[in-house]
Amino acid sequence: METADYDQAPLPELLPLYYRRLFPFSQYYRWPKYGGSFSTLNELEKEMQKINLYKIDIGAVYSHRPNQYNTVKSGSFQALEKEQVFDVDMTDYDNIRSCCSAADICPKCWTLMTIVIRIVDRALGDVFGFRYTVNKWSQFENCLANILLFIND
Repeated sequence: METADYDQAPLPELLPLYYRRLFPFSQYYRWPKYGGSFSTLNELEKEMQKINLYKIDIGAVYSHRPNQYNTVKSGSFQALEKEQVFDVDMTDYDNIRSCCSAADICPKCWTLMTIVIRIVDRALGDVFGFRYTVNKWSQFENCLANILLFIND
């Protein structure tokens, strides 16, 4: 299967259209709303359409709204909660998989991923002391171990 090279050149032209017509603002709004980043859905829409983001990261919950970073007293803008993600791709194991490659997955691959998840969970809990982890399988070829870090916990 051939893959096309990724070209960022058309993004400045296409992103405004994407954010105006296709981006699922109402579904997405739940995450930034949690951390107080945006007061209303309309505020989120306007800000994203103004910036035309190439990439969206969902992460820390801060003591103040992120867009107020430069307006608060120095040192008072602090992360209250953080998220760390460990991304395990099936393609990382192509050199030892004899059954499949790339994004193809069979029962043997699932067994391998189960072992990897158990090792990561054990290390995160027993070795590093993390108490809150969530493992999820993406629709692509990777498994994500999300860790929510409560700073004051």
